[in-house]
Amino acid sequence: MPGREQERSELKKRLLAELDRARLDLGVHARRASDQLSPTAIVERSVRKHRVAWIAGATVAGVLVLRLLMPSSSVKNERDKSAKSGTKGTLFRLLSDSLITMGRKAAVNYATRFFQNQFKQPFQASAHEDGAP
Repeated sequence: MPGREQERSELKKRLLAELDRARLDLGVHARRASDQLSPTAIVERSVRKHRVAWIAGATVAGVLVLRLLMPSSSVKNERDKSAKSGTKGTLFRLLSDSLITMGRKAAVNYATRFFQNQFKQPFQASAHEDGAP
């Protein structure tokens, strides 16, 4: 019986050591997967793989935004004899451009933090449940 108990304890120690190694490997693979599935990595790979499509899409989007922000001058009201209303529109566009830029930066920063937190939280929760630091 003592030999059998010793075999069991050695088997148990080996299995526990193997389980610890598997947990460490799982943590490494989970970190690697979260790095590969982060929004920035996905966009980076997509831009590298489909560079022409991204350039074409950005060009079309830029043209559409310019058309929306700066309508053609042929839409002028014929009854308006003074240039004041045109000046007000231009001044408004100049002032709003900086506000739009700041708002866009804030929105991108918020979205980036939000998605990064969404991807990190499931992995951190599983690491704490497993007893890993």
